[in-house]
Formats: sequence, C-alpha cells, structure tokens
Amino acid sequence: MPVYQHTVGVVTLALSALAFYLMLTKTPKVSKPFTRYLMLLQFSITLVDLYFGALACPIYLFPAQGAICNGILCTWLGAHVAHSVLFTTACCVYFVTSTFYRISTQNMND
Repeated sequence: MPVYQHTVGVVTLALSALAFYLMLTKTPKVSKPFTRYLMLLQFSITLVDLYFGALACPIYLFPAQGAICNGILCTWLGAHVAHSVLFTTACCVYFVTSTFYRISTQNMND
C-alpha cells in the first residue's frame, strides 16, 4: 500500500482529533448551538479521511476511468471499490447537506 496515503491519513486524523478537542473546550457560549453542526461536519470529514487513508486506499488510473483498491476493505474483505466509494460518497453528501439545511433553518436567537 502507498505510504503517502497512510501518512496523509494519520496526519488528517490527528488534525481532526485536535479540531474535536478545540470545538468541545474552546467554543464560546454564544456559539455552542453551532458547535454540534460543526462536529457533525468534522465527523463526516473524518470518516472520509479514514476511508481513503486506510479502508480503501484507492489508486486512480488516469486517463482510464478505473481504480485499484489497496485498503483493508479490498484486501481482507474483497469489497468492490466502486460500490464502496459510491456508498461513502452518498453518506457524506447526505451528512453535509443535512447539516447545512439545519444550519440555514435554525433560528440564531434561540
């Protein structure tokens, strides 16, 4: 498996953990209602980083429309890359759009 993907995955997971810590401990009282949406968004970003850094580790074959999967899902479980990427993308798009919808419809005076 490519070392750079694991390195980027570890660095982004460490930064995500730092972001969670800062959101939980350093958020002002006025911004507390907004924190849960930021944490949901950060959680979905962390899932994507975990997916691309360890679970799938896709290597895209440009200019061909294909990829090679070198992650845990493909080597140990034999999952197909296209289905895994499609499912993960759909979940992340759902989380992000639902978060922005909730933010836009929430009354900030509450």
